[in-house]
Amino acid sequence: MAENEQNGKPVQKHIPIKGLLAIESKIVLDRLSKAQPGETIPYAELDKLTGCDVRKKRCAIHTPISKLLVEQGMVFICERGVGIRLLHNSEIPSLGQRDITRVSNISRRCIKRLTAVNFESLSSEEKVSHNTALTLLSLFQRGSSNKSMKLVEESVKRQANPLPMAETLKLFGQT
Repeated sequence: MAENEQNGKPVQKHIPIKGLLAIESKIVLDRLSKAQPGETIPYAELDKLTGCDVRKKRCAIHTPISKLLVEQGMVFICERGVGIRLLHNSEIPSLGQRDITRVSNISRRCIKRLTAVNFESLSSEEKVSHNTALTLLSLFQRGSSNKSMKLVEESVKRQANPLPMAETLKLFGQT
């Protein structure tokens, strides 16, 4: 939350948040909205403020994090076993690589499960569903490979915006 000077005294800027919130979520939201970039708010502090274990009552954390992201553009991450950290603007792009790795791992596990099916025993509808899912998961897996990432990176360097989907798919055809 930004602070302004009024009559020589620091005044906290009020951040209006839409919708009704549970009291625990409201308390966490108030605390998180005051965080400075790079600051980690320990789970112990949030537990003390709310009177509950926020790691067990996850909505007390997730709702405020989601609201602050959507309504204020504040990006928080959970630091395992420590607390919630507000990212500096320069840290936000690194989330993309982290999440791409996660998508790749999830896709690989799902593909393994899908390929374990006895395909011939499936009905026509089940075969279509299976092949659709396998096709999209393969696209995610292939699109998140190091080779694909380098191809996309080289193309993105030549322009200021993300690649259009058609150009991205053409690149994947080159891998």
